[in-house]
Amino acid sequence: MDRFICNMISISALIITGIVVICALFSAFQIHLGCFEDCTNALSAISNVGILVTSVIAVIYAVVEHQNHKDEEKTKILCEYNYRYSTDKNISKVVRWILKVAKTDKDGVIIDIDLEMSSTRPDIYDKEIFMRFFEELQTMIDEGLMNPKDASNMFGFYAKQFHKYSKLRTDITDYDTDLWEKFRKFATMSDNF
Repeated sequence: MDRFICNMISISALIITGIVVICALFSAFQIHLGCFEDCTNALSAISNVGILVTSVIAVIYAVVEHQNHKDEEKTKILCEYNYRYSTDKNISKVVRWILKVAKTDKDGVIIDIDLEMSSTRPDIYDKEIFMRFFEELQTMIDEGLMNPKDASNMFGFYAKQFHKYSKLRTDITDYDTDLWEKFRKFATMSDNF
């Protein structure tokens, strides 16, 4: 409800500002042409120009505040997803498994996957929940509710590994789904950051 009220106030302010701007421009144009015969009309026109300047400043301020509000909303959403990512048992099971089966070089970069390094594996349900998390992230990014770079930096590492190494997904057979497409899109995007 708060977002709706903020949007309505912003739209109303823009309409009122537009009307004031048109009036002030008309008055400024009349001053420029010398259409005023007495001082009272000239002072009125000057005050309208002052209102115009004040209105422009108010609009700029409103736009900046609106952007700050949107950034705060994106941060809040990102924090909610981070909490979910760190507390969800299914996601944690897949992440721990990837860490167990990963072969790394001396710098800690994953160079291969060895499934024999772990006796326990997450089942298909765990992997689906893992992928659905990234599907939701991609949907939030597509809708402009989340910054792609922030999401990629926070969550992209394991999505990239799961996408890159097909050995991790041998039990997944259906790649013609929206789930897979959104997951793949997120993982591919994360490679770019």
